Amino acid sequence: MRAGLVGISEADADKLTGAAALPGDVLLNITGDSVARGCMAPGNLGEARVSQHVAILRARREVLIPAYLMYWLVSPSTQHYLLQLASAGATRNALTKGMLEGLILRAPDVAKQKEIVEILGALDSKIDSNDRLAVTLEQVGLTEFSRRFGDLTPDGGDTSEGSLQAGVLGDLVDVCMGQSPPGSSYTPDHEVGLLLVQGNGGFGVRYPAADVYTTHPSKVAFAGDTLMTVRAPVGAVNVAHSELCIGRGVAALRSPFPAFTEFLVRSLEPRWSSEESGTIFGAVNRDQIAGLPVGIPEEKEVADFEAFARPLIEKLFALHVESARWTRLRDALLPGIMRGTIDVLS
Repeated sequence: MRAGLVGISEADADKLTGAAALPGDVLLNITGDSVARGCMAPGNLGEARVSQHVAILRARREVLIPAYLMYWLVSPSTQHYLLQLASAGATRNALTKGMLEGLILRAPDVAKQKEIVEILGALDSKIDSNDRLAVTLEQVGLTEFSRRFGDLTPDGGDTSEGSLQAGVLGDLVDVCMGQSPPGSSYTPDHEVGLLLVQGNGGFGVRYPAADVYTTHPSKVAFAGDTLMTVRAPVGAVNVAHSELCIGRGVAALRSPFPAFTEFLVRSLEPRWSSEESGTIFGAVNRDQIAGLPVGIPEEKEVADFEAFARPLIEKLFALHVESARWTRLRDALLPGIMRGTIDVLS
């Protein structure tokens, strides 16, 4: 079957981009750095318009299950082919309507598709459940941080636990600015290089999701360091899950109290995007970060919060490790299932 025939109806062919997405549609990015990345429109979406940079693939459900189409699109072999197509055209990193319609999709019967989707969906459900729990735990930490320290405005005002003294962020944390290593040192091989996080594009939901490594790291962050973007968008936060290299778009912030440092930096994120002056920072340097006015709690208050929050971040890391294991299993199964060399019924 050709994807163009099973993906959308012929009547909708001229509306492949810039159209209205419905629940169950598969959305595919067709331009830019995220070209070929896909996802499924959620069941509670209603009807939503998508930009011209996104293609809508609507399965003909009598022959193709939408979730199977989505898994086929994100499988390694399809992704590799789509990226080749995107870079081969006149416009760099772009997929056209004609390219998508020309794709050949070999799918088993609907009953077999359901079996495949159930196996892969069960793994994704475990990952999604962990992600939701992680969001809840982070919110618990932020809420408790706010209860104890307020918004850390440097006015010396009272909090529910004590008082704040006027100071700057550098009084609480050390700031290490990133520096990009030479391009010749980049490698996709994690066994010979250190993970390289250049900026917001390398950030994941909580931990870095970059897939580029360097054999000559310039500036290094350590496991547990709080990572903050220093170029637009300034203030986005991740946590280093291991030793890694930080490029010029990232700073690592650390102190003897890593849990406190993380929730401190998270609490300050809105200040980088909306200062009293109305300035939105396009980039910040070390002096601006370290010199940001903040209220300074007493060290005992910081230590007490650390004792509360440390189990939270340890649980968050355990969830990350578990989800990474499920992800590896799913990604290992996916190629064989799609090629038919792994039989989910056996």
